[in-house]
Amino acid sequence: MGIKGLTTYINRNKDRFYQSYNLHDCFLVIDGCSLAYNLYNDVSNCYSAFGGDYDKYAIAIKNFFSLLKQCNVIPIVLVDGGYEKRKFRTVISRLRETYSRTARCTPVNQSHVLVYPLMMMVVFKQTLASIGVKFAQADFEGDSEIAAVARYLDCPVLSLDSDFYVYDVKYIPFSSLSLSVSQINIDSKVKHYLSCEVYEIEHFIANCGGLDKSLLPLIAVLLGNDYVPRNVFGQFSCKQGRSIKKKKNMSATQSKIAMIFDWLRQETLSSATIKLISYLGLKNQEADLSVLRHAHQFQCVDEFLKNSELAEEIETESSDESECSDGSESSDGTEYSDEAECSDEAACSEESENHLECSETGYDEVSSVENVRTPSKFPPWLRDKFRRGELPSFVSDIYNFHLYFCKSQMEDFTLDDSQILSFPILQVLCRFLLCNDQGTNENDHNYRITCYLRRSIFKMQKFKLEATCELPCLTYIPPISLLPSLSDSVRKDVLYNTLGFSSADDIELAESFGEKWQLFAMVVVFWARSATNPKVTNCHLQAVIISMLVLGVIDVKIGRVRHQRDITKRKAKNLQRIQQKCANIESGETIQEFSTASSQVPLKDALAKVSEADCWNFAEFVLQCNQINGKLLTNPKQFSPLLVHSLAQLQGCLNQALVLNSILGFPIPQCHISETYSGTITYMAFSNFNARNDVELYVKGQMRNSPSVYDIYSALWVKFKSLLPALTVLFRKSKKKVKVKPKECIVSSASDHDSTSDGEPGPIFDANNRFALLGIA
Repeated sequence: MGIKGLTTYINRNKDRFYQSYNLHDCFLVIDGCSLAYNLYNDVSNCYSAFGGDYDKYAIAIKNFFSLLKQCNVIPIVLVDGGYEKRKFRTVISRLRETYSRTARCTPVNQSHVLVYPLMMMVVFKQTLASIGVKFAQADFEGDSEIAAVARYLDCPVLSLDSDFYVYDVKYIPFSSLSLSVSQINIDSKVKHYLSCEVYEIEHFIANCGGLDKSLLPLIAVLLGNDYVPRNVFGQFSCKQGRSIKKKKNMSATQSKIAMIFDWLRQETLSSATIKLISYLGLKNQEADLSVLRHAHQFQCVDEFLKNSELAEEIETESSDESECSDGSESSDGTEYSDEAECSDEAACSEESENHLECSETGYDEVSSVENVRTPSKFPPWLRDKFRRGELPSFVSDIYNFHLYFCKSQMEDFTLDDSQILSFPILQVLCRFLLCNDQGTNENDHNYRITCYLRRSIFKMQKFKLEATCELPCLTYIPPISLLPSLSDSVRKDVLYNTLGFSSADDIELAESFGEKWQLFAMVVVFWARSATNPKVTNCHLQAVIISMLVLGVIDVKIGRVRHQRDITKRKAKNLQRIQQKCANIESGETIQEFSTASSQVPLKDALAKVSEADCWNFAEFVLQCNQINGKLLTNPKQFSPLLVHSLAQLQGCLNQALVLNSILGFPIPQCHISETYSGTITYMAFSNFNARNDVELYVKGQMRNSPSVYDIYSALWVKFKSLLPALTVLFRKSKKKVKVKPKECIVSSASDHDSTSDGEPGPIFDANNRFALLGIA
């Protein structure tokens, strides 16, 4: 969430307010959303302009938690849930700002423009589950839950959110954490640790001239945050701090903070609250008094821990673990701006409502807001699934408030919002979420949600989206509380029908992709059938297949290889075996067998027979699909927003399908994004294929030394073509060479058509060319 300007104020006085700390042998409560965004920003080195390098991002997550494991740190990750009503104005304003920021992003400036891929949080949670890290999702914003768990365990909090400066917890800013393991001797034992800096309220108060810590939550009210507008108490702070002169090296915000601290030193919680209420005035008390209630929520211990499945596991772990011990080393003196303290995508830019037209966003839905947090109304089975992190946060927005916010992603901003293509899936999802036990009419407004999406770069639009009334396999939509009672076959049919798989042949083909790829393949087919602007072509589809091969086959078989030095080093160890493999396919006879029989190998058999040697040979081709063309990094005109828009439509459909599959209880195994799709690989593979005369022939030539990998490619391509008989196929004719007419010349013969005896034109003598005689025999 963030308190305006507080991080900068603390960091400028870090010598007074921070203490050196060695992180090891303890629990660590982690603000999951903050960590997810900071790992993407500062560690993963992903290319944002192409829609998401989920494989690279997953590696960064695994490496980070591997560091914690080396230091015997037990992470407890808590992520934010849905939005609260009182935050809707801020959400809408910041969402518009992210649209503007995303529209400016290109491969040239992507390292400076913060853009996050649509399914970043999905990959974050999937990766945590795959490596066994305990995590849970709060019903709404999780700061109070994070603080409650940290106090319960008496352990630090890792985040980059300035709210934790006023919570009574040990707070480690992510920016101070070293990502290299150090060693220290403790009681003749070598301990591994991560050096960092820790903030504690007692230390802060002791070095702040004396201050009652119960007053600290009022700082959030006076400075403003996502819930309290900055201008509510703006003049109040100035009036109370007139005695303090503005310092030359202080900004207006920093001076304001100094004034607030000076005033609070002279007050108690009771006297300060009375003065704030008096300042609001009788006219505004009913409307604005709720901003003060927010201050006291910082001191409330939520019951989240008691209801969470983490409680029993924490009790078990804590009986065997010791608490944190203080350290001695400090981090560097780098200062960080307040922009880094935001914990969600939209919060990464400063609020600027005065530059935006509120009439475009439809604030009528959020003008009458409740400023007191209410518990989620999920039925028990859905609440448990949500808290386990199996559902994204927007499910809460749909269920509790009938609202859906389309997050920004890389796309063509001259076209309609890319997520519109996924709305048929969203409509089915809404039908299940909004069908309650009381029953409603088909025309009841309870079956509608308000969607906020992009209309242009700077403007948003909203419209009512009707939930799907019925499905071919399910004429009666059961209430949400009874959804788990549906049979497995019915829930599977719901997913098939939603994605357009109705015939027995189509379903059989979909199932033949195998558990690993079935859901993703079905979404790809839905995308290719539904997209009209732009249309999906064979080049799109074959680029997606390359991404599936690289992440789901090559990386699994030989590990992640993205540099030529890795290939050279690893191939040297297996040189003899690889050379023998290559020798077996060098003859034209072997190549003929490979080219004719490949398409007949079943996918399951092809996956079982893929060889390591072939994977290494194919890795050479992978480099072409992972390295960015130098022109893209210097010339924005080389970048194709239309291609990125098409891939964004695919991601939108996949995101909604994953949620529907989860709501239905996983009738089809869930797709692991980081092992299936990469924006950079898909973009670069398409760019390569789009320049070829015959893509299939080109791919076959590139894989001539990797026949077992080609078998998988061919099997996938045949299945997709069977499901998409109307797919547009790009076949580029080779360019004819233009013959350059010779210049007029003076010839020695009487006739211009004199020829040699063999029918070839005779030599021509050009009097203007002093070397012409050299061409005459």
